[in-house]
Amino acid sequence: MEKQKVEEAGKKVQKGIIDVLKGVDEIIGEVFNLVKNTVVNSLRGVESIGSEVARVAKDAVRGAIYGTREIGGDLGKVAKSAVKGTLEGVAEIGGDLGKVVKDVIQVAVRGANEVGGDVAKTAKSAVEGAIEAARDIGGDVGKITKDAVIGAVEAAEEISSKTGKAVKDTLEASIEGAREIIKKAFTNKKEDK
Repeated sequence: MEKQKVEEAGKKVQKGIIDVLKGVDEIIGEVFNLVKNTVVNSLRGVESIGSEVARVAKDAVRGAIYGTREIGGDLGKVAKSAVKGTLEGVAEIGGDLGKVVKDVIQVAVRGANEVGGDVAKTAKSAVEGAIEAARDIGGDVGKITKDAVIGAVEAAEEISSKTGKAVKDTLEASIEGAREIIKKAFTNKKEDK
């Protein structure tokens, strides 16, 4: 029963976005509320919440990305709102944000690529959503920024080196501290190989 409840989260988000947003001009608040409430409601009452948080969070963000593709909305704005709503929902039910941030950012980046969206813009927006969520919930902004930036770059590099470079350049130009995070994280990885 719990597993079925958790597996339906992504589908609920996608269907909810399509149903709620058809004809709505300002979607960002709606996406935030829908994703946050879906995460909270899907996980509330689940006994082994730790093992389910990441899956529900990823399904919620993936559902938002695919739902947006179907209605033709702004993928960057929706990714930002979906990541923020997901992280705030996880925090509300007592989940571990440290385990979720990188995963949801990577899902947003991969999802943007899968639906033909602007991956760099989506990565930037998703990272901004994570940072805003950290500020709003009183989380460790530095740690969440680091995890979000690393997650975005890793997912982009999996797509292609050109996409990885575009995401790095975009994040370095727009996210405070990203240049240092990228330099430290990815210089060390090259040296380890």
